[in-house]
Amino acid sequence: MSLTQSKPRSLRALLLGITCTLMPLTAAAADSPGNPGYVQDIVLNGTKSEVYMQYQGAVILLEGDTVSAVRREYRWGGSVCSGIAASDEQVRYLFEAMRAGKSLQIVPSYKLGAGGARCLVALKIRLRP
Repeated sequence: MSLTQSKPRSLRALLLGITCTLMPLTAAAADSPGNPGYVQDIVLNGTKSEVYMQYQGAVILLEGDTVSAVRREYRWGGSVCSGIAASDEQVRYLFEAMRAGKSLQIVPSYKLGAGGARCLVALKIRLRP
């Protein structure tokens, strides 16, 4: 093989490598719909909290009206939900929904985080059906 034949191949391999590097390796996972529920608790971890590095906040929803309703936690921030943050406005909406009791329902959307945690990426607030 001559030197002139190896140059085009090397150039093609280099271009292919650059192209593959620039393409996303995996498609972003779509948001998953959560079950509608009512805000039972809101957790806001301060920077001095022992669990702040794991997650900065969470909302616990009651999925149903019965005593045995499932409690489901949705987190944001930290190593569990890296790159996912709740805005101050979203936290205020959650607080208002908690104050409203069972007259306002939350319909969360989430992505799976570390350890299977549900990471809150969006929420819909609606009147109780």
